[in-house]
Amino acid sequence: MLDVYYPNLVFLLIPLMESIVGYWRAWRSPGRDWVAIRELFSANVLFAFVVVLAFTPSLVTRWIIYGSPFEFGYGEKWAWGSPALGSVLFSSNHGLLSWTPIVLLALLGLLPLWKLDKELTAYLAVACLGFYYLVASYENWHGISSFGNRFFISFTPVFILGLTASFASLARRFERAGPAFAAAGFATAVVVLWNAGLIFQWGMHMIPVRGPISWREAAYNQVFVVPQRAFHTMKEYLLARQALMGNIEQQDIRQLKEPPAPETDGKK
Repeated sequence: MLDVYYPNLVFLLIPLMESIVGYWRAWRSPGRDWVAIRELFSANVLFAFVVVLAFTPSLVTRWIIYGSPFEFGYGEKWAWGSPALGSVLFSSNHGLLSWTPIVLLALLGLLPLWKLDKELTAYLAVACLGFYYLVASYENWHGISSFGNRFFISFTPVFILGLTASFASLARRFERAGPAFAAAGFATAVVVLWNAGLIFQWGMHMIPVRGPISWREAAYNQVFVVPQRAFHTMKEYLLARQALMGNIEQQDIRQLKEPPAPETDGKK
């Protein structure tokens, strides 16, 4: 995970917290369970060794390219004291929840998951908050030209677990499975269709690829433009793909030459 994406270091908080709890329980046990403490410590040392060993190829390549194993090539600034907490979630400039609303259902799933497994939920919540703060402190927290906030792709397994917990909680509220499946299916279909349309708009440059977008314009396009244009675009993709890709590329070049739209969302 670290070789693929350095901020995945945050995931190491999970085994760290699990180990701290393990030490605490062994220490508080009658007579102090020294055997358990030694076994856990040995496992931690082995785990740390393997992590460093697995990350060594990245350190070697950084040394070759930048002259130091700890120089990773990022020159952006970090705002640790004033992170863009609100913007990361709700901004029209690639906000996590505003661009991918199904993540909200996933995050809400941590509440019913807490009732099933408090420790696991606590570990995941701390990792999520740590990653959230890290991204919010980054100068380019919006990911520049990605669809939505690409940084949180790393948390897809956590989102899947939370979404499953949300649907399971919904199912328990019904006496029969049918209504629960219908409600979950409808909610999923709505957000999937919304995202599919928004992805199409973003890919076809109907909305800005970089910077904030107009939600009014995006919503109008979703209803009145996307259904019709999607059919013609699919036809062009199958029959005249080169011309279609060339047109999209030219649109991207034109947008790069345009001055960026002002960011109107709050930073916190």
